[in-house]
Amino acid sequence: MGLFKAVYSKLKQGLSKTRSGLGNQLRGILAGQQLSSAMLEQIERQLIEADVGVHTSVELVRDIRAGWERGEIESGEQVLA
Repeated sequence: MGLFKAVYSKLKQGLSKTRSGLGNQLRGILAGQQLSSAMLEQIERQLIEADVGVHTSVELVRDIRAGWERGEIESGEQVLA
């Protein structure tokens, strides 16, 4: 999860207007939801559309997916924490 937090923090600092929109979109996808493969694909798509970059988006989702598959992350709230 460290990678996601680090990149999200940098994104948050540098892109205030975009950040607000992306943050709202991600919260809308994740809030109150159990993680699923479809949700992870949706997160990746939103990150790419927000110009986070393909490589960074794939890395972030891969990190989240690994935690999910290990049973460390089950809900959207845990991703946002």
